[in-house]
Amino acid sequence: MGVWKKTPEKKEGQGHLLLQQPSAVTKEKCSKPKKRPGVSAKERKRNFYQLFYNNHFVLALSLVIAILIWFIVSYSNVSNRPRVVYDVPITLEMSEAAQEEGLRVFAQSEDTANVSISGNGIVINRITAEDIQVVGTVAPAKSSDGMVTYTITLTAVKKGGGVLSDYEIVKVEPSTITVDVDAYVEKSFSIDSNVKYSVSSTYFANTPILSSENVMVSGPRSVVNKVSTVQAEYDIHDSLTKTATVSTKLMAYDQYGIAVTDENLELSMENVEVTIPIYLRKDLSLTPMLVRTPSGFGKNRLKVSPDSIEVAGPEESLSGMREMSLDPIDLTKIDFDNPVFEASVSLPAGFKNVSNVWTAQVEVDLDGYTQKTFTVSNVSAVNAGENQKVEVLTGAVRVTLAGPEETIASLTADDLYVQADLTGQTSLTGTVELAATVGVTGRTDCWPIGKYTVNAFIE
Repeated sequence: MGVWKKTPEKKEGQGHLLLQQPSAVTKEKCSKPKKRPGVSAKERKRNFYQLFYNNHFVLALSLVIAILIWFIVSYSNVSNRPRVVYDVPITLEMSEAAQEEGLRVFAQSEDTANVSISGNGIVINRITAEDIQVVGTVAPAKSSDGMVTYTITLTAVKKGGGVLSDYEIVKVEPSTITVDVDAYVEKSFSIDSNVKYSVSSTYFANTPILSSENVMVSGPRSVVNKVSTVQAEYDIHDSLTKTATVSTKLMAYDQYGIAVTDENLELSMENVEVTIPIYLRKDLSLTPMLVRTPSGFGKNRLKVSPDSIEVAGPEESLSGMREMSLDPIDLTKIDFDNPVFEASVSLPAGFKNVSNVWTAQVEVDLDGYTQKTFTVSNVSAVNAGENQKVEVLTGAVRVTLAGPEETIASLTADDLYVQADLTGQTSLTGTVELAATVGVTGRTDCWPIGKYTVNAFIE
């Protein structure tokens, strides 16, 4: 229905209110309720599509979908899923009898195996090669003197416990392997130097010195028994003029000189250092020496044969040397019928006797000399201790004296004396034999032949 409202209408001479009927437009506006402002369905659809252009929304949605897919795949048929664990190391165990015989495995056809397992998908997907052990037992039926090949059956066992053991082992591939078995032995060998080198003609190469003299060879008994020698090998191409040290490789050889190169043969060291001492070579004159030289007895009376030898030694020591002294000879031991001595050749430390002559003959020229025997009664003891009382029991000593002919002819027994020296022998007591020396009063050109003693009582 229409809405009436009062409209003031002014007429002349009077005023009153008139009720005015609503117009058609006004009626229409009043008859329809007002709509609330909002978003249309089309706009809502457009806003939904715009979410897929939001990176954060897409990332979150992708994560949710991925998790759903993983759960669907993981839990679909999880109770009995197969899987192969690859490259599980093979462990070989020796039987007690094999261990007693010292047997070892030196080669095997395979080092790893593949193990097929079955079980809950969540569990078996977590199993790795470290969770399984593949084992084979080596149990030779009888002992042998050489390398023997055996076929070993492999089995797989679970290492872990708890949840990770909730699966079944289906098979092992390969199910068998072959192994080479022999007794393990060790043997020590001396190292032979086989260093090839050349030396200048004025130098001498001494025996090579090795940093280690022995090496331990180990491995299969059948292989070690083939080894006859171990050599340190090296080639030096330049001619040596000074000491050289080289690092050499060790090689094992059999009795026929053929290298033993088995891969199971081991040496305790692969290399050794070899030092080759290089010495200067030189000829040196041999000079005779006397223990005691009587006056007037010159070295020209001594003839040496050979009169020189070739020696080698450190260049800094040998370069200034001209002669080599022989060990002294003792004229008290001379034989007038055969006045020849054997004198030893002694070299300084570090020198080498290239001539390999170790003694020389020294012939003594006794022309104008003679010998004579005297009975000497002038016998005494000297240099006794303060608390020692010495009584000489020997009354006379027969002494042979050598010297120039004219001197010997002029001497008598009274010119000679025999003395026992007690210096440093303060502890001697009782009847003793003492070493004695022979002297000639007023003469130094004579000497006694032989050794002499006297008897004395000491208290």
